[in-house]
Amino acid sequence: MAIRNAGIDGNPATVTDPAWTPLLTTPNHPEYPAAHGCLTGSEAEVLATVADPYRSGFAIRGSADGTTDNWTATQRFERPDDLQGQIVNARVWAGLHYRGSVRAGVQVGTAVARWTLSRFFAPAPPRDCRRHDEHPNTGGRS
Repeated sequence: MAIRNAGIDGNPATVTDPAWTPLLTTPNHPEYPAAHGCLTGSEAEVLATVADPYRSGFAIRGSADGTTDNWTATQRFERPDDLQGQIVNARVWAGLHYRGSVRAGVQVGTAVARWTLSRFFAPAPPRDCRRHDEHPNTGGRS
């Protein structure tokens, strides 16, 4: 409805399109923040941190027809930001969310991933190279 009613939003930069219809039936789920944005934001942050996709990009397998029975579509992204941008546009074009809601979801997901990565996926401490029979908890016994 936002695109059809853009002329009444008080913003002269928006354009009304009374014939616009969403690509999908708008589901009955929370609008803000967009959950898909949260998921994709965290996924992109993990990829950026762990896999270093800036060097070679990355690919995500998916379904061309929206089912889990047909995992034939593979899409390549050069940067995590490209993935985030696509999910923002896709959720808006499908008529599922407002752009600000998906962007807010991406921010939430990114923040959660950063917090989690910094606390639970920190580098391991140096390994103790002593022999097993010298372990302090065994009293020198193996």
